[in-house]
Amino acid sequence: TPPTEQDVLSNIKSTHVVMELCASRLPDGSKSPPLANLADNGMNQAFVIGPEVKNWRNIDAVTQVARAIVNGKTVVETTGGHTQKDIGALLVWLVRHVVMERNGLAAGAFVAAGSWTGIHWLDAPALVGGEFEGLGRLDCVLGPQNTGPRII
Repeated sequence: TPPTEQDVLSNIKSTHVVMELCASRLPDGSKSPPLANLADNGMNQAFVIGPEVKNWRNIDAVTQVARAIVNGKTVVETTGGHTQKDIGALLVWLVRHVVMERNGLAAGAFVAAGSWTGIHWLDAPALVGGEFEGLGRLDCVLGPQNTGPRII
């Protein structure tokens, strides 16, 4: 039996400001064909988990302002930048799919709900930040040890 919307939403223990860090194994990075990037597992390298968002059920995805910041400069600012205007419905769909098709979702699993600012290429080292206006901000340092092209 698929979980109800109430089942899914009541079992979300916390939500956080997060940033996905990506790195391409492809020599041309951002210039690679889209299907090559898809075959590169979407280039995911890591998630940086920031502060908890206490009032996540009150977020209006249509008016929420989000920023990507590199070395102190805002590289993108969006209002209503998420492709889904009802993120709760997106999460309900995801959990139902995983429960019905993939034997469930482990307690404590981390689930990312998609980008609010898109993909932006940069070179390390860099100070990278993400901010959801009124909800929280996080910053991380990308060190020089991996100097391949990175995206946030």
